[in-house]
Amino acid sequence: MGKKARVVIDTNVLISAFGWHGKPEVIIKNVIAYPKFNFSWKLPSDNRVIECAVSGNVDFVISGDKRLLNLKAFRGIDILSPDDFLAFIIGE
Repeated sequence: MGKKARVVIDTNVLISAFGWHGKPEVIIKNVIAYPKFNFSWKLPSDNRVIECAVSGNVDFVISGDKRLLNLKAFRGIDILSPDDFLAFIIGE
């Protein structure tokens, strides 16, 4: 990924990172430590996640929420699970 990526991380991914570790934890550690990423925090509802992503002009929404994941994309913003996001940035 050559350009600076902007992402919205859904709170379910953040909670999973701190409570269950695994791939959500890998994402959080890398996003916080990697200067090419900017991130925003999710607001209470799914619509707010989309609003945050659109207003922030982000490239990705990272979520474990099935309703959001079923959208796959919104206005050119890819909506990915933690697994899919990691696969994308690692290049798998």
